[in-house]
Amino acid sequence: MARIAVAALLGLLVSGLPAGAADDALGKNLIRQLSCSNDPDPTVALLHLEKTGRIGENDGDRNDGATCWFMKPALKIEGIVFTRICATADDDALMVKMFPKFYYRGPGQPNGRLVRLTSKASVPALRSWAKKVLGSGPYEVDSAGREDDEKAISCAASSRRQ
Repeated sequence: MARIAVAALLGLLVSGLPAGAADDALGKNLIRQLSCSNDPDPTVALLHLEKTGRIGENDGDRNDGATCWFMKPALKIEGIVFTRICATADDDALMVKMFPKFYYRGPGQPNGRLVRLTSKASVPALRSWAKKVLGSGPYEVDSAGREDDEKAISCAASSRRQ
């Protein structure tokens, strides 16, 4: 419960920053999430994106436990432009209950915790960016975007445990 309260408070604080500083803080938060040094928890980033109007409450596509939103405008982090953010926390009933706009429990086995950003950059460009910005991972870079020309970089709690 304390983690949820901290996430909500940090989301409010970050959303009060000037636009450039807020994007920088958001980028740093997402870099920490994607680096997979800890289990991902994109709640603060999602709260910020919603509060600033970059994702809409009802705009997320839901598929197999994950919710994905187009970010408007797209978010540039360390030179790469990201167009979508996807998140899951369907293994945590309290997160699903507290943030039903962001998380839901889909059919089948839960996906666990995940954050994914998609880009129109190539897989080699994303891999190079990830190595430079995120280090060695266990993040994943692939063509798993929902659109044909999207590539994705993600961190899943399950990939940290393998």
